[in-house]
Amino acid sequence: MNLESRITDLFKESVAILKRAHIPSPQLDAKIIFKSALNISETDFYQYPDKSITLAQRKKIKELIARRTQNEPIAYIIGQKEFLGFNFFVDKNVLIPRPETEELVEMAIDRINNEEAKIMHVLDMGTGSGNIIISIAKKCPTAICSAADISDQALVVAKKNASYYKVDRINFYQSDLFANPQLPDKFDLIIANLPYVPKIVKSQKLKIKSDIDFEPQNAIFAYDQGMAIIKDFLEQAKTHVAPGGGATFLELDPRNAIQIKEFAKEMYHNYKVELFQDLAGFNRFLTIKPL
Repeated sequence: MNLESRITDLFKESVAILKRAHIPSPQLDAKIIFKSALNISETDFYQYPDKSITLAQRKKIKELIARRTQNEPIAYIIGQKEFLGFNFFVDKNVLIPRPETEELVEMAIDRINNEEAKIMHVLDMGTGSGNIIISIAKKCPTAICSAADISDQALVVAKKNASYYKVDRINFYQSDLFANPQLPDKFDLIIANLPYVPKIVKSQKLKIKSDIDFEPQNAIFAYDQGMAIIKDFLEQAKTHVAPGGGATFLELDPRNAIQIKEFAKEMYHNYKVELFQDLAGFNRFLTIKPL
């Protein structure tokens, strides 16, 4: 009985399975799964196509490929997602970091590092996996960092990522927005990627799940056309920005970005409220800065 098979043979078989399941990028997804399951690099993957793999390795790969045929996101299958050059552990308790959010974090990092070495207290509201605040902590060594999330399970993931990257200067809080009295009172910068997708009741249940169906729904959807949580956040955050210099950075759904901007302008007098587009040309980011 042959207990081994070649990487190249199993890879071709796996790609064919993903193609039959109508997975959009079967070769790329299969390669990511193989690299993760076999713990090999990109170079090793191409350098040793005829290398034998054991029956146990074959079984593991086939299990992961089967999960992908059900449209489970690759990030959950391999347990990690790259963000700003860092690999963050993710599971079903946290939203998978998106490339668009990298743009928001880069804007925040620029502001922090251009404040003439001023020590800034930064809050990441709705931290999820901790990808935002950990990236800021790694790239802004003088920043004082806090992070909050309503989900205890999400905070477990965020703390795991902070420990992995040896960032011990982030204070984590379980909090429904600013409800936790232990949260510091004032911040120089508040950054948030909160639920903003309109909560729509589907008239027909799809037989095949999409990627988004695997993610925590309360981290994605919100009432009032996706604006309910962000409006609550803006009302509360106004009293928690440092007087004279505090700023707020938000990621938005392009479908309600204009409405959120107008809402913020009515509330934040003596502040400059601006919308910025992402690389795809959509209104994605809102900044509120003192005049």
